[in-house]
Amino acid sequence: LSLRDACQGIAPRDRFEIGFSGLGAFPDPASPRVVWMGVDDPSGGLAALSARLAAALSDKGIPPDLKPWKPHLTIGRVRSGRGRRGPVLERGAGHSFGTESVARVIFYRSTLDPRGAIHEPKWEVKIGRDRGPHPSLPPQSG
Repeated sequence: LSLRDACQGIAPRDRFEIGFSGLGAFPDPASPRVVWMGVDDPSGGLAALSARLAAALSDKGIPPDLKPWKPHLTIGRVRSGRGRRGPVLERGAGHSFGTESVARVIFYRSTLDPRGAIHEPKWEVKIGRDRGPHPSLPPQSG
């Protein structure tokens, strides 16, 4: 059973909503390396999906990440200390950016490169009714 096959069973039957709110930074706003937008999970659907994914990966011998799970959307990486990012992060800390229905999970291969990370979509798992393949993904093969 391949990793891809193991992950096919993680999708919930029904789609769920997630929200986007707040801006923050890793490791912290004073010296940001990554700027992120928070992801809200009012239905618990994202947490359940994460738990099913962790179990599928564990079954393939991939240990879980020991850091606390913090759902977020990375919106940028900071390469140097130039500029003032604190005020932007402070203004966005309590801002709501809307909601979205989760229709698929896309698995990526990430390659670190001196120019930045390269993210290549490899396969997807659909959630809920079939709406056809995502137009930016390559055809799926074994």
